Amino acid sequence: SNNATMQDLNYISYEFDITNPGIYKYFRFEISAIQATNHGVMQLSEFYFKVDDCNEVSVGSGSSTGYNLPVNMYFNYSLTQQIYTAAEIGDAGIISSISFEYAYTSSFTMNNIKVYMLNTDKSSFSSNTDMVAIGDVDKVFEGTFSATGSGWVTIELDNPFVYTGDNLLVAFYDNTDGFPGSYYNFKYTATDDYTSCYYYNDNCTPDLSNISSFSGSKSYQKYHNNIKFCIYEPPPTSCI
Repeated sequence: SNNATMQDLNYISYEFDITNPGIYKYFRFEISAIQATNHGVMQLSEFYFKVDDCNEVSVGSGSSTGYNLPVNMYFNYSLTQQIYTAAEIGDAGIISSISFEYAYTSSFTMNNIKVYMLNTDKSSFSSNTDMVAIGDVDKVFEGTFSATGSGWVTIELDNPFVYTGDNLLVAFYDNTDGFPGSYYNFKYTATDDYTSCYYYNDNCTPDLSNISSFSGSKSYQKYHNNIKFCIYEPPPTSCI
């Protein structure tokens, strides 16, 4: 009942209303070319998206707190990486947001924070220098990370992440001078393996193009942040 034809010669985007948004549904888009002479139609591609509430997946319920993760709150510059296993997360899907459990009551604002995500077969860090190489292709968010008080702090990803069902690496990069302070802590949960690794310093920032060159402080730990993933079911595959 929602079938619609959208036809234009030079379009950039379309806006349309979704009726009955509370009903679980897929939307299928077909891209076709129309021949100018005989008006024949050739389908070029198709894609789907689904309108539905996300599946909120929570990992970790620990009450211990620290300022080192997900971004260092007590040093000017930092790079952090955390691994969440496939067993912890569950099924594959599209991750649209991530949330961290903030423990302090005072507000904070950190600008120009970059977040990266990677599917990986890596399940732990073997040393405090065992960082995974990351780059712009892995970046899912760049902007302000802030909270008005204790509770869950959500980051809506600029680029929803296609989670394949493997282990997942979440990295934060702060190369902007300034920090909130050591009381600004996030909750974390102990793990059997070394699932977090972080670099930090007041005078130099890690170079993402050459992480091993970093000369500041380094650590790896058997814990990672309590986290929530908002995961949408992947669309059905289609062949033409």
